[in-house]
Amino acid sequence: MKHNGKIILVLLLVVVLSVQVYSDTASTSVLVWWQNFTLNTTTQIIVNGVSTEEINFSTDDLVNITVLVNNTDTEALNTTFFSGALLVEIRDDSGIVGYFSVDDNIYVNADSVEYFNYTNDFSSLSDGSYTLMTRIVYSYPSKNFTLLDGGNLPINTTNNITIYTPVVPPSGEPPGGGGGVQVVTKYPITYSTGINPEKLSSGDTAKLYINVTNKRSETVKTNVKIYVLKDYEIILEKEKNITTSPNGLLEDTTDLFTMECSSKQGEYQVKVEFYEFGTKKKTENLKFNVLPCKSIYSNIQTGKLIYYINETSEVKYNLENRGNTEHTGTIEIFISDEIETKIAKIDSVRISIDQKHEGSITLPLIGYEAGLYKLILRYSDTEILSESDTNLLISEEAATVMNIMIWLIIITALILTILAIIEIYKSGKELVKVYKHQNQT
Repeated sequence: MKHNGKIILVLLLVVVLSVQVYSDTASTSVLVWWQNFTLNTTTQIIVNGVSTEEINFSTDDLVNITVLVNNTDTEALNTTFFSGALLVEIRDDSGIVGYFSVDDNIYVNADSVEYFNYTNDFSSLSDGSYTLMTRIVYSYPSKNFTLLDGGNLPINTTNNITIYTPVVPPSGEPPGGGGGVQVVTKYPITYSTGINPEKLSSGDTAKLYINVTNKRSETVKTNVKIYVLKDYEIILEKEKNITTSPNGLLEDTTDLFTMECSSKQGEYQVKVEFYEFGTKKKTENLKFNVLPCKSIYSNIQTGKLIYYINETSEVKYNLENRGNTEHTGTIEIFISDEIETKIAKIDSVRISIDQKHEGSITLPLIGYEAGLYKLILRYSDTEILSESDTNLLISEEAATVMNIMIWLIIITALILTILAIIEIYKSGKELVKVYKHQNQT
């Protein structure tokens, strides 16, 4: 994606316009950020899984909002690039805003059309007339400036809708009384969700909390589908069935995601869908964040266990990034008996995520007395990220000791070989005896 043109435009036009986005009495300041696209919004009522366009809704109805985004620009529309979001707002006559849906993961390729669907209900609203406004904003959620098109006009769309509460017949009135049709209120099932914790460190588990309120006089069975997404890809799917008793409340907890240090950092999206009798009743959109985690594995070793004075040792080392953030640091190698002495320093060693770094140094053992030493490897930036060590034994008689060990190994191998030959010979003789015995009988 190339956004250089938009960035230059924003830098050149560092001004704020006052644009009337919606309201008879108030205006909203809009940051000068423009992109050529159009919006169109339709409202539907869902009955038995079928969506039909409608503008009059009861507080019991399941409502679907479909937003068409037609991107006529030469660059992709990506809300994550400018901290944006698609807002589907419900406004009353006074201009007070409530949100039907907020979606901060809108992506539409250049010269492309995408549809975005949001399902909810109007059970929290009072009877009356409302305006449904759809707009894409910049700097969400701190400022919510409406994006402009190339003519510096705010991009939004509005729909007029009506909300009403179903009529309940007076108590004791028989069905169909008064020549009319009895209307029975069927209370909606209320679903709400939450995630805790929303910011994960290594080892933390994000839990999904589901709350269900059932005001009906019957048991309600709900199928819940859960999706965890990262960078627009589903990385985890879960499904579960929950049952809410009549006039009851249900609190359910599900382990959603356990962070490992290698888990990709950043924002994860969670979509929770609720189904009753195979019909989607509500969709909840949530999110959590995986925090940076540092984990560098290191190892240092020498070519052999024992060296003699004035010999040269080749010291090998390797580091592996097992965390979710890259590092640029310094490698330091020390030799120590009681006091550490630095023998090597390598600056600006960059280790990307899932990458390794290997190296070696030559260490002449000139001037060292016989004894046991420790080689220490440290990798650090503003702090020590990893440390490892190994032993180094310097001996005046190292060569003699090694020669004795080699001869012992050779002699042991010869003895084992002779014993093996004897066993094979004995086995052969036993086979011959058995063969002769069988022929004789």
